[in-house]
Amino acid sequence: MSDLAYNAGKRYEDFSASTDRIAEYGLLALVGGVAAKKLGLLALAGAFVLKFAKIIIFAVVGFGAAVMNFFRRKPRNDNAGGPA
Repeated sequence: MSDLAYNAGKRYEDFSASTDRIAEYGLLALVGGVAAKKLGLLALAGAFVLKFAKIIIFAVVGFGAAVMNFFRRKPRNDNAGGPA
């Protein structure tokens, strides 16, 4: 760790909110990520998916069947007008 050194102007202490927009977004993402971890949002989302997994799977399968039925080719009926 003693060999670790940052370039001048690239350290945390050199941050200037008026000029450095990318670092500002990086810091906001870091704080937001920590807040999400503290609140357990990923665990909450995982619990939701596990709780409603059957419903989600049936909905996806039903939607896929509806799309397949819509795009499935319908047989031609050449005798629709009767004998010619």
